[in-house]
Amino acid sequence: MPNPLDDITLSLEEAAAAFMLSPRRLQQLTKGGHAPKPERGRYPALPLLHGYLQFMRAEERSATRSADDELKRLRIQRERRKNDVEVRKLLPLEDAEFLISELVGLIRLEFNNVPARFSRELDVRDKLQEKIDDAFHAVANGIEKCGAALRADGGSDPSEAAPDDEDDD
Repeated sequence: MPNPLDDITLSLEEAAAAFMLSPRRLQQLTKGGHAPKPERGRYPALPLLHGYLQFMRAEERSATRSADDELKRLRIQRERRKNDVEVRKLLPLEDAEFLISELVGLIRLEFNNVPARFSRELDVRDKLQEKIDDAFHAVANGIEKCGAALRADGGSDPSEAAPDDEDDD
């Protein structure tokens, strides 16, 4: 039994409107082999319908496959991070911040003893202590910038940020 759509043909504009496409998009589908080539400026309706349905199914499978691949990639990445934390190859940000804070505190304690060991004159000690305090203030600002960058986007390079204006003697 013949299909009633066998004899129907459509112009480029009619076919594009029927499939809610722009004429340019319909031409792209034709060029890509997803729609039949027009004969004497007219598209055969049934082959055009079949080609468009096959194209849409392929697009849907491709999108599903891409989403599945992305999900698998994210799962693998999460498992790797979890493993890296377990083998202590990777530190959680909170642990890294704690370690840095402890180390800077220890260093600061030692440096704060330097003025007393350097001189007995109080004005010399005060000047040296002021310079040490300035240095630790700069270090604290740098650590804060690094921490903020890590928390904000997971690792942009804070050294690329504009430096603070500092008074140099």
